[in-house]
Amino acid sequence: GLSFAVAQELPRATVQTLVVLPFENVSDAPGIEWIGESFPEVIGQRLASPSLYVVPRQDRLYAFDRAGVPASVHLSRATLFRIAEQMDADYAVLGEYAFDGQTFTARAQLLDLKPLHLSPEQVESGPLPNLIAVQSALAWDLLRLMQPALLTSKQEFLAASPTIRLDAFENYIRGMTASTRPLRLKHFREAVRLNPSYTRAILGLARTYYQGRDYEQAASWFARIPKTDPLAREASFYLGLSAYYLDDFARAQDAFTFLASRLPLTEVYNNLGVVANRNFTISDGKDRPSCTEHTE
Repeated sequence: GLSFAVAQELPRATVQTLVVLPFENVSDAPGIEWIGESFPEVIGQRLASPSLYVVPRQDRLYAFDRAGVPASVHLSRATLFRIAEQMDADYAVLGEYAFDGQTFTARAQLLDLKPLHLSPEQVESGPLPNLIAVQSALAWDLLRLMQPALLTSKQEFLAASPTIRLDAFENYIRGMTASTRPLRLKHFREAVRLNPSYTRAILGLARTYYQGRDYEQAASWFARIPKTDPLAREASFYLGLSAYYLDDFARAQDAFTFLASRLPLTEVYNNLGVVANRNFTISDGKDRPSCTEHTE
């Protein structure tokens, strides 16, 4: 099954699908290998819209695994095309980056998979501390290729970029790609310490605690994501589950009630009903009914 957060974003028939592949490091500069995986994160966030579904990282990793290809090695374009086609994507973004000690340069191409057309290279550069701005500028270039009538100016698009410290961003990406739970916790904690309002890092930290069944810590961190944040729906869903597993049924009901007001899906109402029923029959000694964590 898919996680609720992914399932509620599955594309409708009229929505086009985009996969952003990790960019290749073509320079010898040390310590910047993590940046390759940061391109799908930033470009994906900036391009996702009701009309463009961006394939999430876990689905991309699954496609690589199914193809028997390690996601961490340099792949030929033919292999990348094949994997993108297997994901039934309409578009794929391929790219590379380099740092010469002064200037960070990123190059990207948009592959339209239906006519199999590869766009001219889009190039953006700037100082390394401006990495996210360079990536956001590249996202605008790619969006313009997909939507030639785009009215948003590059300046307006860049102004909407999140303000995140580079060292916090690096820790977030390293946490996201870490192979063990202790490493994920270490990097996500450091990202939040460096940038306390960095809600994606907070969500990453909370979900790592949740996956480790440390529901008390998970609930504490999920609750720190403001209700006005774009991540609030996912945070509320997992806050509700965490509170439920802690037998804090009133808090779970509050979380699912908020979510139902923003996202009226069957899974949400199912969980709300389970929690409300548990609240009502809390002293009956019966077995606990199950909340929905996944949907097919």
